[in-house]
Amino acid sequence: MKVDSLTLMKQLSVITNFPRGVQDFIYIPQKGLLFILLTETSVVSKFGALISNMSSAKGKEEVSSVILYKENPLNSLEFTKVWKKSFESEATTICLDQTTPFLVIGFTSGQMICHKIEDNWETHHEVFELNM
Repeated sequence: MKVDSLTLMKQLSVITNFPRGVQDFIYIPQKGLLFILLTETSVVSKFGALISNMSSAKGKEEVSSVILYKENPLNSLEFTKVWKKSFESEATTICLDQTTPFLVIGFTSGQMICHKIEDNWETHHEVFELNM
């Protein structure tokens, strides 16, 4: 197989030290917003969280989380954490409607939770929950 040209990739930015694996993300360069869905990837940790969450009414363990980072200044690829929302079950995907703006989080259980983002992306609150 002949290769006519070589495309070089350059690393532009790195965000490190996430406590869990990156499951999904949404980057909106025009607004400088980066939503990252983190989910526990270790089977042992997932099982431990499940047992802990079933046996304890309080002190539930976080299994997944969505974190919003904002680029400051815009187009700098320097990100600052704005907020984090934690969940006690395993999330698999996130979807954002920028016009409303609604952020929908999907879970392995078939559940979907919709959050409305407000105050110039600074705050969020749950609007509704669907269980399939």
